[in-house]
Amino acid sequence: MSIFSSGTKYKHQSDLKGLARTPENEALQHKVLSLIFDDYYLKRNVVLKGGAFLNVVYNSPRSSKNDLDFSVLSSVDSDKITAGLERISKKLSRENPEITHRAINGHHFSFRIDGTEVLSVQIQLNRPILRKTEDVWIMLPGISSFTITAISINEQLAEKIDALNKRQDEGKKLNDIHDIYFLIKKGATFDVALIVAKLNLGQQSDPKKAIEEMLLNNLTETELTRLWDSHTRTFLQLPKLGVISDAILDAWIKSSNAKK
Repeated sequence: MSIFSSGTKYKHQSDLKGLARTPENEALQHKVLSLIFDDYYLKRNVVLKGGAFLNVVYNSPRSSKNDLDFSVLSSVDSDKITAGLERISKKLSRENPEITHRAINGHHFSFRIDGTEVLSVQIQLNRPILRKTEDVWIMLPGISSFTITAISINEQLAEKIDALNKRQDEGKKLNDIHDIYFLIKKGATFDVALIVAKLNLGQQSDPKKAIEEMLLNNLTETELTRLWDSHTRTFLQLPKLGVISDAILDAWIKSSNAKK
């Protein structure tokens, strides 16, 4: 049966405070996620992370309907990763003829509904998980409950810090800042050694100072403050960026001092 004809009620855009998430996109994202963790090879080797992780595991208000991002547990066979993605893609298309896929490369697939690209699935082979993962039992609309392997909340925070450091797009920086704040509110703490590893700061004479300067530079950009007040704050009903920045920096200071 098609995932779009089951009568399942999915959140519409208006239900998410103006954020773009269509019923079809959400249904497809959930179905692909369930197929990945039902595949005999993929479920033993991939770890969910990123925006979808925040949505599915922690119910983040920021929509991440367009992608599913994964890391790997350890050294994996890239050909077997590709074969796994091909298996789930063919199974999905057999059940839902309107869904097609395109392999961007062996570990990055794009899914389309009636020719329109709606979901990117990427497994990062060069970003192995560095901390213990979490097995999370989840229930999604229209899908039987299943267990996923998810990144730890502290490692996700470290990856978001790394993403913020590398971003050029200011809109995506706002997303990173929101996610960092959200993770801290959910109990994440800054694992200094982990952040140093993610940012490749091992050769720095004072890596903690480098991290703090990077956070200050990104959290105090004038243009980001303007964009935050005109866009992100309106949709997500968040405090002003200055309040968010202070909370992030306070959490950093507490965590980094505790690791002395």
